[in-house]
Amino acid sequence: MRGKKKNDVPVGSRWRMVLLVLMAGICIGVYTPQECMAVENLVVELTGQEEYQELEQTVEELLGTESTFDFQEYLMAVISGEEKLSLAGIRDAVLEGIRTPFIQLRQEFVRLVAMVLFTAIFTSFTRAFQNGQVSESGFYVSYLLLVSMLAAGYLTISEIVSATLEKLFGFMQALIPVFSTTLLLASGSLTSQGAAATMLILLGILDKVLLSILLPGMHIYMMLVLANHLSGEEPLGKLSELVLKLVRMALKGMLGLVAAVMGLQAMVTPVIDATKQNAAVKVSKLLPGIGSLFSGVAETLLGASNILKNAVGSAGMVVIGVLCALPMVKVLLYVLCYRAGAAVVEPVADKRILHCMSDTAEGLTALLQLLFTGAVSFVLTLAILVRATT
Repeated sequence: MRGKKKNDVPVGSRWRMVLLVLMAGICIGVYTPQECMAVENLVVELTGQEEYQELEQTVEELLGTESTFDFQEYLMAVISGEEKLSLAGIRDAVLEGIRTPFIQLRQEFVRLVAMVLFTAIFTSFTRAFQNGQVSESGFYVSYLLLVSMLAAGYLTISEIVSATLEKLFGFMQALIPVFSTTLLLASGSLTSQGAAATMLILLGILDKVLLSILLPGMHIYMMLVLANHLSGEEPLGKLSELVLKLVRMALKGMLGLVAAVMGLQAMVTPVIDATKQNAAVKVSKLLPGIGSLFSGVAETLLGASNILKNAVGSAGMVVIGVLCALPMVKVLLYVLCYRAGAAVVEPVADKRILHCMSDTAEGLTALLQLLFTGAVSFVLTLAILVRATT
């Protein structure tokens, strides 16, 4: 995998974070968000940790200047109560982040449709000749034009998917140490260490399978498709279908693996840490004089830690959405364009050209599923951990 991993949080930094979250939690528990602006200053100091600074720098590098989403602003809004931890809030943040670059896709879509229509017109023109050799030569010229267009489109989409997955994996590498620290504060060391180890293992598996196995498998599928429809007999049709089915089965298996592993993780370690926390709070109540005060502070600390954990998890899911939403829309536009082009040119185009366009659209759909699998796997991971430790 790319980039270095940081799994260990210094003991001094950890206790400093506990103290800051304790102070923020006391303030949140007593005052309203408007009456306690000092909480934001404490959180700013909290985000001065090295792991968080690396995470924020990674987010800025990945999103670039095209996106209006800011990780720290969203995190502060969630903690202060201005941004609700809901799907609607995440959806609005994602839409705001992709609004500007989405406008740039319209011109590219128009050019793609024009190329498809030009291929159909040229094919129809060659059919006007009675000479079979001229007609067959016209087909091959049209097919070569189509192959060059489809190959260029596929390579473009493949590079987009590969680059987006690499960005996604890089972001998760930076997010895991920060999210694990919030789990340490909100739940306990057992949950934090187990979640960090599990997420890193899943990250390595997804990186290897998606980028090193399934994406090259899709390259093989496209080569088979383009070569298969050159001949009217389609000698490679079954082989290309087999490759596509294997890729899709592997994607479903990866989602099932992530859900199963994280489900088992969420059922064990959070319960153990929660039992320890409840026992500690109940024992603290037995202390004469300061028992009630200590238990109240402990409960406030846990509540504030949960707020911070949920905010980091929510912000992580939003970043994943912002990273993957625009590439998914672009892939979807290509798929719709190829299918619409096949429908438009069907009355005049050769059936081999139609089948080639349809199979290419199936390949791009598989690339969309590949990117979707990577994004959903990490969103599912964060969602399960946030829900299980709340």
